[in-house]
Amino acid sequence: MNYPNNPIAAVAPRAFLEEVVAFAKKHQLVVAYDNAYSEMYFGEPPLSFLEIPGAKDVGIEFHSLSKTYNMTGWRIGWVCGNAELIKGLATIKDSVDSGAFQAIQEAALAALEDPASPPFVKEMQALYKRRRDLFVDAMTQAGWSMQKPSATFYVWARTPKGFSSTETAGKILDEVGVVCTPGVGFGPSGEGYVRFALSVDEKRMMEAVGRIGKVKWTK
Repeated sequence: MNYPNNPIAAVAPRAFLEEVVAFAKKHQLVVAYDNAYSEMYFGEPPLSFLEIPGAKDVGIEFHSLSKTYNMTGWRIGWVCGNAELIKGLATIKDSVDSGAFQAIQEAALAALEDPASPPFVKEMQALYKRRRDLFVDAMTQAGWSMQKPSATFYVWARTPKGFSSTETAGKILDEVGVVCTPGVGFGPSGEGYVRFALSVDEKRMMEAVGRIGKVKWTK
């Protein structure tokens, strides 16, 4: 499971996670909870799965430095939760690789221990919130249908009427040179949507919005 979610930016409510714990216990399932976007939120902090009573009996939670500390591609993070599951995971990992490059491990420690880290995370939250508001407001004014996400740096938008997700992404790319991701690429239920990423500076992002606004949605 992945909340806050990529691609739709949804945040899981407590009642849903409680239901997940109960379901996992009933069916003897393991819950692997991906919480990589836990610090990329714009209101109330999203829940950790392990906050839910009974979650540690059935699950483990992953976190990554990729989003919180802009270390995408460095492939370093951690996992916590059920001790038996952690032991099994460690056994598997020992047979797959010999660990992350030491310099990356030391950089991760520096990020976690630096007194400047909490202010940095708050600055990043404010940055993405500002981008989110600018992008969604401008795209909505241009006639697109989308909600302001409460977490992550993705925006999940309905495709223009009569266009599939791949047609929408292809038309935007071919006509105005802007990249978005077809929702169907994330599974059949993603059809009818595209995902935009707020990962460029505001000037460049608003240039993209202006270009998208020039596309004529007729067949």
